Amino acid sequence: MYCSKCGTQLPDNTVACINCGARIVRRSYFKITSITLSILVVLIVAGFFANRQIKISALNSKLEEVVGKDAGYTETIIKVEAESSSMSYKELFDLCEKSIEERTNLIIELRGLYPDIDSKLRMKLIDFLNAENELIRKKNSFYRKQLSFTSTFDLYKDHLSDPPTSSYGWDYFKQRAVKLQKEILEASSEMKEAATGFISTYKTLVNQEADVKKAMDDSGLRFVVFFQKYEQENLKRAEDAKKLAENMKI
Repeated sequence: MYCSKCGTQLPDNTVACINCGARIVRRSYFKITSITLSILVVLIVAGFFANRQIKISALNSKLEEVVGKDAGYTETIIKVEAESSSMSYKELFDLCEKSIEERTNLIIELRGLYPDIDSKLRMKLIDFLNAENELIRKKNSFYRKQLSFTSTFDLYKDHLSDPPTSSYGWDYFKQRAVKLQKEILEASSEMKEAATGFISTYKTLVNQEADVKKAMDDSGLRFVVFFQKYEQENLKRAEDAKKLAENMKI
């Protein structure tokens, strides 16, 4: 072996050069050190990516859970037309409000607590959830207008079925009938407007749902489709309400 500084030939296992005093570092030491460092770097990098993947997997599981919970709320509201539900109007309205509140919280959570989720997927979900909120508001409004129309029409029928027994009551009877007729026409117009808005929003959301489904599938995440599933029943009720309003003659 030779001194790397002055070139003097030295016996094996020499610690320092006998000529210049330089410390002798054997190549095997460099080789071992280099290999050790390489292994450490590989392990650190692998550990980083493994830890990141575990974190993303946990976030994805959480995301599936919260999206599934939202789907549970929404499906209950959407499938009312498809099933003989014992849910009262008040229960439906309360559920609509609760689902909007929960969905809004989820939107806030998605904006701030899921930075490692693909940004495009996150934005698709946020847009979809906002569109869901809009649809639930439209459905809530449509049901309220439909209920208002039905109540007003029932009042009108009850009024007509109970005419006055004396001539003194006919003026009030006619005035009341005219007033109720006007209220029925106003209620039917509002019902038609609410039904039209609901139909348009529902159709848009069905297309948006398919787009989100594909994005979730591409990311390996579970996503349940239900707007398309209950589309026929929901649109039929709204279309029937529109036709009733359009054909309303008093």
